[in-house]
This record gives sequence, C-alpha cells and structure tokens, in this order.
Amino acid sequence: MLNLSTKRARATAILACLALCSVLFSVMLLRMQRNGPQALPKGFMLGVNYPWHHYGQDFGTNSWGHTGVSDPAARQSVDADFAYLEKQGVTRIRWFLFCDGRAGIRYATDGSVIGLDDFVFPDMDAAIELAARHHIQIVFVFFDFHLLKTREVVGGVQVGGRSTLIADAKLQRTLVENAIVPVLKRYAHEKQIIAWEVINEPEWSMQLGPFSSAAINFLHRMHAVRTMDEVPAPIMVDFVKRVAALVHADTQQWVTLGSAGGKYLSMWKNCSLDFLEVHYYGSLMPWFVQPAQSFNSKVPILVGEFPSSNKLPLFLDDFLMNGYSGAFIWSLNATDRYSNFRGLAPRWHKWQTQHEKQLAR
Repeated sequence: MLNLSTKRARATAILACLALCSVLFSVMLLRMQRNGPQALPKGFMLGVNYPWHHYGQDFGTNSWGHTGVSDPAARQSVDADFAYLEKQGVTRIRWFLFCDGRAGIRYATDGSVIGLDDFVFPDMDAAIELAARHHIQIVFVFFDFHLLKTREVVGGVQVGGRSTLIADAKLQRTLVENAIVPVLKRYAHEKQIIAWEVINEPEWSMQLGPFSSAAINFLHRMHAVRTMDEVPAPIMVDFVKRVAALVHADTQQWVTLGSAGGKYLSMWKNCSLDFLEVHYYGSLMPWFVQPAQSFNSKVPILVGEFPSSNKLPLFLDDFLMNGYSGAFIWSLNATDRYSNFRGLAPRWHKWQTQHEKQLAR
C-alpha cells in the first residue's frame, strides 16, 4: 500500500503532466490560428506595382556598385516616389525583391546560395521605414521569372541563368535556407509587409507539359522560346508549396504567386496560397474578363497586374463587377509600353474616391 508522501508525489506529477499538456495544446492552437490562411480585408484591395527603383538592384549590391534603397541618393528618390503615391491615395504596392538574382544573393562557385550580402537588410529596413512614413504596405515579390532566363554576363555580373536553383533539389535547398528563410524570419511580424509573392509569372520559365493544352503551350513558347532555361512544372509547383509552407510557419503574412494568366491558375490551387493572383494584359474589353468565380477557387483572386491605359476605369469596374478581390495597376516606374500610372493618376484618384465604400482598408 502506497504511503501518503508517495501518493502526493504521484498526484503532483500527474498535475504537472496535465499542465504541460495544456500549455502545449494552447501553443499548438495559437500556432494553428496564426498560421492558418488569413482572410483578406473585406472589400476591393487597390494597389500599384512600384515595382522597383532600379530593377534587381534595390536590395543588395554587386560589382556594378550599391544603388539599393539605403544608398542616400536612392533613398531620396524612393522617398519622393512614395510621397507621390501617398498623394494619390495609394496604400499598397507590389515591389520586386531579388528579381533575376543579379544582386543581394551570394553564390558559391557551384551556383549554390551561401547567404545574403551585407546590404540586403539595410536596404529592406530603409524601404520599410519609407513605406511606414507614407502609410504604404508592401507585397514583396521574391523572384522574377527572369531568374531562369538564359545566362548572360553584363559588366562582370551574371543576370539570369539560375534555373538550377529551383530545378536541382540540393541547390534549391540552399536558396530556401540561405536566402528566403533569413528574410522571412527577420520580417515575420513586420506590419508594413502584407504578403510575400514566391515568384512573378513563373509560367514563362516552365515546361508546362500535362498542365496545359497544346494551344496554351504554343502561346507559352511564342513568349519564351530560346530565352528561358525551363523548369518542369511539377518541380516549380513543389517549390511554391515549399515557400508557402515556410511563410505560414514563420510569419503572420500572406503568401501568393503572380500567375501570368487565368489559363494557368489551376496549377496553383493546391499550393496553400492565401490568395491567387492573375495578370491581365492585351486589348482587354469587359466581355474578355473571366469572372473570378469561374476559376472555382477556394481563396480570393486578385489581379496583380493590368496595364495603365485609357481604359483604366473600365478595367477597374470590370474587375470589381466580376468578383475579384483587388487589383494592382502596372506600373509606376517600369518603362515598358504598359506603364503609365503617372499619366492616369487623376483617373485613378477619381475612381478611388467614387468607390471609397467598396475599397478594403
């Protein structure tokens, strides 16, 4: 028969075990709540593609020299851009981070990633500070599909030619562990960052295979032939899933992917993205805009890019009418033929004022 002290010791041990289990359950529950898919703000989320100050050189440096956001001249210029956007009522932007891999990332001789250079975090800190000053939140795009463009060396700097960072499992692990994870951990709770986008328009650098019809494959190759080192679609999908899981595990922010078009969205439905993002270009008219509901997505769909053109009110009206959860216009600083935000800013501001009650806060 157990003595009184032994019974007390057992009871104490049982209570301690129950308390520990309760704590562990609470932590797990909080983690599940924090890392589960978060609802987007109610209403239509309006934004502008910044999308860079200097393509591929806003964060980090290379042998061309440092022109990142923390550089005094660059900082002053970005500050002026943000002041202008704030004046237009812009509260959200989409900004490319590492682009085609030309700056910010340190590589070994075998092409693996060994870390970030010393300018990446000061540049990101400066960008976030300026965004906070002008009440702007950021969707950071980790990579552009030009990361997988056929290798080219310009002035001693390699641009593109990094397809093995995704296609090769060992090299992909170095990219994730030594470039993506440090960024996510540092800015996991940064309120100025609302989402991470894994890669912009990866479809142009993919072997689409069974994911697409012959017609879509033809269009894809018309765009990318002889310029891309293509990655098999299943490998790219797994990469996106891997990064999405890390965002959910390590941060309180959303994760998405910038799809080149609605015809590709089915590839990304099962990647645990918090919202899908589709890009619209060309001579679009209302009857060509596919209703968001027709994609049978369980998460909201945003228009991540659409051209600055005289059709601006028509575009926005149609995206809103067809059930999209937001739209980011292309663009403030890009120099392609689709970019003319400054020229359309009065129309933008007028539409925003007219639809103020429908916009997300």
